[in-house]
Amino acid sequence: MYLSFRRSEHALLALAFFVVMVLIVFSTLLYFAERGSWDETLGTFMNSDGDPSQFASIPAAMWFVIVTITTVGYGEITPRSFLGRLITVPLLVFGLLLIALPTFVLGREFSMVWDLMKEHQASEEEEEELPTPLASPILRRNRNRSSWDMRLDSLAAEAMMPLSAVNRRHAQRDRAELASQLNDLRATVETQGEMLRRMMEILDEKGKQRAVRENEPNNGWS
Repeated sequence: MYLSFRRSEHALLALAFFVVMVLIVFSTLLYFAERGSWDETLGTFMNSDGDPSQFASIPAAMWFVIVTITTVGYGEITPRSFLGRLITVPLLVFGLLLIALPTFVLGREFSMVWDLMKEHQASEEEEEELPTPLASPILRRNRNRSSWDMRLDSLAAEAMMPLSAVNRRHAQRDRAELASQLNDLRATVETQGEMLRRMMEILDEKGKQRAVRENEPNNGWS
C-alpha cells in the first residue's frame, strides 16, 4: 500500500490542490450569494427570511463546502437563495469525483504493485524448485532476501519516477516480453515445419516403395 501511495503521489497532490481551489472559490461565492443584508441592530447578516444568515463568514461557508463535497451532509447549514442552490450543484458533482478518483488511482497502482509482487513470488518459488545441492539453505535464504530487497528497491525507484517514465518503462518491458514470445513462437513453428517436412519425406518414400512393389512382375504360381 505504501508503494501504491508513492506511485500515486503526483496524482493525489494534484487532486488535493484542486480540492483547495474548489474550497476557496465556492466558499467565497456562497458567502456573497447567501450572506444577506447587514443588520446594524443585531450586528450580523440577515437572510431574506429575516433570520440570521448561516453564511455570515467565509469560514462558515467553507464548512458547508467541506460537508458537501465529502458527501457527509449534516444539514445544519443550507442555502436559501436560488443562486446559492445553483452554486451548490457543482459541489455535489465534485463530491462524487472526489471519492471516485482517489479510489481509481490507488486501486490501479495497488493492482500493478500486487502483480509485480506476485511475479516475484512466483520467480522465487521456481528458483526454490531448482536442484541446488551445493547451496546451503542459509545461502539460499540470503540470496532470496537480497533478490527481494533488489525488487523493493526497483519498486521504490519506480515510485519516485514520473508517471510517464513509469509507463515508458512498462512499455519497454512489454515490448521485450512480446519479442521473446514471438521468438519462441517462431522457433516452435520452425520445429513443427521441420517435423512435417520429415513426415512428408517418409510418406513419399513409403509411397515409392509401394509403387515399386506393385509394378514388380508376379513370379509366383498362377
